[in-house]
Amino acid sequence: MARRVALLSIVVACSPTVLLGVASNTTVVLHVSAELRAPHFDGFRDAEFEVAVSTAKTLLSTAGIGVDVRDCRTAGSECMVSAPGQVVINVRLRPGRKATDATACGELARDYLGRPVVVVYLPPHADLATAFRFHVASRSNPALGGIRTGDLVGLTLAHEVGHWLGLPHARSGVMKARHALEEVSALVSQRLAFESQQASQLRRALLQRSVAALADNR
Repeated sequence: MARRVALLSIVVACSPTVLLGVASNTTVVLHVSAELRAPHFDGFRDAEFEVAVSTAKTLLSTAGIGVDVRDCRTAGSECMVSAPGQVVINVRLRPGRKATDATACGELARDYLGRPVVVVYLPPHADLATAFRFHVASRSNPALGGIRTGDLVGLTLAHEVGHWLGLPHARSGVMKARHALEEVSALVSQRLAFESQQASQLRRALLQRSVAALADNR
């Protein structure tokens, strides 16, 4: 079966910033591109992909990060090309489970060149979506009864992007190690967000990486 490729381009818009050697009226826009490679997975079709993207956008926007998505699942290698100054995050959707932990939803790994790669395991998200839909709490929270696999994949994407940019695990919220009923209920109620300190750290990390990427392209 042919493998499908998608490129998730996350555009991070910070306040206008003056950089050494850059005109003072230049607004720095940080691009974070993520490559998603995944064979067909019955529990994660195009509609679920769109839900995941929307959820990741919403969560990252709470950290002041705007997201622009380029879906390149049917495109060629030109989708892999990055422009000068872009910060690239490679993300791979896996249709299988992690060998050493079948319940793991995602992790920050490294590719064969030693570059950090976000890996998202799809089956555990489908399991969790089913469990939450039939949870007793869904009786008092109808939105919980309608949660989709894509919602949870989007949460994992935002979580792992946080790790990629240096955020550690937290006791609660987007960066909690294992998301439980509290986080998922907040997600479907649109109350889940990065904390202000986490948001500041994310923006600083992206700005630093963008400056380094610009320097590498000079």
